[in-house]
Amino acid sequence: MKLKRTYYTLLFLVFPFLSIAQSDYYYYQGEKVYLIPNYQYVNIVTANAFDENSISASGVQEFSSHPEKEIRNGEYKKIAKLEFTTTPSTQTIYEQKIAELKSITNIEGVYPHYVYNGNIIGTNNFFAVKLNQASDITLLQNVALQKNVDIIRQRTYLPLWYILSTNTSTTENSVELSAYFYETGLFDTVEPAFTGAFTIDPIEENNSSSSAQLELCYDEGNFDTFQWNLFNNEVYPLADINVCGAWELGVFGQGVTVAVVDTGIGDEIVDLPASYPSNVIASSGLPFSENFYYNGTGLGWHGTAVASIIGAKHNGIGMGGIAPDAEMLHVANELLPTFNQVEIADGVDEAVNRQAGVFNMSFANYGFPSSYLEDALDNALNNGRQGLGSVLVAASGNDPNSTVQQPANYSRVLAVGGTTTQGSYNDFNYGNELDISAPSTSIVGLSVDGSVGNGFVGTSFASPHVAGVAALMISANT
Repeated sequence: MKLKRTYYTLLFLVFPFLSIAQSDYYYYQGEKVYLIPNYQYVNIVTANAFDENSISASGVQEFSSHPEKEIRNGEYKKIAKLEFTTTPSTQTIYEQKIAELKSITNIEGVYPHYVYNGNIIGTNNFFAVKLNQASDITLLQNVALQKNVDIIRQRTYLPLWYILSTNTSTTENSVELSAYFYETGLFDTVEPAFTGAFTIDPIEENNSSSSAQLELCYDEGNFDTFQWNLFNNEVYPLADINVCGAWELGVFGQGVTVAVVDTGIGDEIVDLPASYPSNVIASSGLPFSENFYYNGTGLGWHGTAVASIIGAKHNGIGMGGIAPDAEMLHVANELLPTFNQVEIADGVDEAVNRQAGVFNMSFANYGFPSSYLEDALDNALNNGRQGLGSVLVAASGNDPNSTVQQPANYSRVLAVGGTTTQGSYNDFNYGNELDISAPSTSIVGLSVDGSVGNGFVGTSFASPHVAGVAALMISANT
């Protein structure tokens, strides 16, 4: 191995302009992952001074830009997903469109979209490199210099990983660069930071009149009547999770931290008390307070509902959660079309560092193979809870087919499907990778303003049932 590494180092010194043939692929566990070009979309990365009106004549539909999550050259850049009004019919026309966009003032990079497993994913200026060993940083610096890319930062808790970025002088995109860096033979893993790979469920109202008799074990201001999913001894008594027995034993999740990897929650919600950041800055990626880690400003409507199912307080107000005494850690992500797997993984890393015992991930898509994200989940499973390991829970997805979506399809994650008020399966993603199902219809949850809603539907709201029960189990055995 030492001889091989020395050979490649000399190769770069002797042939600084050596180029390895590139195509639309990257490597996962040593195998090529082929990507089909999609000509309908591009992502643009811009300077902060970019004027969105300057692009109005470029044949793209209306769009909005968002701050990136990494600092480069002392400032944050902005990123936006663009859709062409008329989809280019050939690769040549697509490349011409990209060249036109690159010529616009303050656009610093234009990045293609691809199709993988029928799912449209985008790229940006970032890609991730994992070293074989810490001393390989010199090799990384040499190749980065040769390819004119910037080393942005080292991954905090898994330090063999580095985040790199293209710049205005880089001639190749992040997919081409990922393939090139891997094919040098110098690095363990290299992958692009793909965008648009994960989505969250819309909130649906189904106006169900399903009822429960939770007054047998708690009273939450009339809304307990509608929480059939927790306890229901009426028409379909086997459709609920029968949580009262745990509560009657005094088990409410105390001593357990649950990380809700989602969109954050609304401010000052009585049922979800938290120490709020005093100054949330978009794209900061910094831990501002005990209960929050922000990868962005967050779109709290989804995260609020999910978190409330797990941990809403039993205070006689609003509704009650499954594990009301569990400590909640909100890993707030925007989950926008420009969001990527690096940001999710970094939030998981931070939650492991904060000793989260349970992770709930109520987002899904068909995704793409990602060692960067898998390393974060492996780290949580193996090293969470001070080495005891964390429980990882994720929604299977809401499509009527037999394919469990990512990240629930990872073997170290509990994949959660959905059931109805009658206890039958909902027509959501299922199949051999599904581990368990939980209530996913007519679910009571909190809205972003703290009010109680009845009608949340989807595996996004099934997953927190399993996370809540996991918190109870850990609490009972601690």
